[in-house]
Amino acid sequence: MRSRRRSGSDTPGFFARALPSKKIKEFQTGETIISQGEDCTDVHYIEKGVVKLTLVSNRGKGAVLGILGEGDFFW
Repeated sequence: MRSRRRSGSDTPGFFARALPSKKIKEFQTGETIISQGEDCTDVHYIEKGVVKLTLVSNRGKGAVLGILGEGDFFW
C-alpha cells in the first residue's frame, strides 16, 4: 500500500467538490479494511482516526509496517 499526506485546512471540503462520487465508511477498531491479495479498486482517505498497516507471515508472525493518520491516503 502507498500513502500520501495532503496538507491544508479545507481538505474535506476540497474532496467533496473535486470527486464525482464518494463513499464515507466508518470502520471499528480492529476491523480489516483491505487484505493482501484483494483487488484494489479504491483510493482511501483518512478523515478521522488512524489506520495501522500490518503484515502476517505464513508462519503466523505479525509486524506493523506503518501507521497512517488524518489527511493520509492509501490504496
